[in-house]
Parts: sequence; C-alpha cells; structure tokens
Amino acid sequence: MTQAENEEPHNLQPQGSRAHEGPKQPPPLSGKENLADNPQNSVPSIAARLLAFGSIVVAGACGGLIGFAVIYLGCNGECRTLAGIVGLVSALGTALGIAAVAVLMLRSSIEWRERNRSLKTPTT
Repeated sequence: MTQAENEEPHNLQPQGSRAHEGPKQPPPLSGKENLADNPQNSVPSIAARLLAFGSIVVAGACGGLIGFAVIYLGCNGECRTLAGIVGLVSALGTALGIAAVAVLMLRSSIEWRERNRSLKTPTT
C-alpha cells in the first residue's frame, strides 16, 4: 500500500455537499455602523423608553401590593407597619428586577435594529 492509500480522508462529506456549512451569519458591523461610533443610533425610541418606564412603575406597584397583602392578611393583630415595610421592600425589589429586564430588552432591540440595518445596506 502506498502512503496515500493509508491516509484517511479528512473530509467525509460527499463532493458538492453543503452539510458542513453552518447558517449564514450577518456581516460584522463596519466602523460607520458601530454603535459606539454613532451615538445617535444607540438611543432607543421615546416610545420604547416610556413603555419600559411604565412597566417598571406598574410592576413595582404590583410587587408592593402583593408584599403588603401577604403580610397584612397573614398576620394576627396590628401589623400595618411591618406590612408597609415589606410592601416597600418588595416594590423596590420588583422594580429593580423589571428595570434590569427592561434595560436588556432595550439594548437587544438596538442591536437587532442595527444588525438588520447592516444586512440591508450592500457592502462594497
């Protein structure tokens, strides 16, 4: 046997097969389209920011009401002070959690918009 016959083929895919190719990835952002280079593109729309702010306020209020109600209904006697403290803490915790989700959502929408914009512009 010759040396060429002993070597195993490196590519086991049939000729012309595209199975080894992964999904097409969008092109990387060029310097002009980079979010850091163009701060105007890195700002979410006013409607998105207002919606995020509104969701933080509503979620905080709901979290506060739930925290207050759990302590107020579960306590025997006068527990309004404790229920109020727990309500405030739960409102703050809920608002902070929703704020983190809102920030991530706003950032991902900016990236998605920029990525779609870079796919629509032809590269030279």
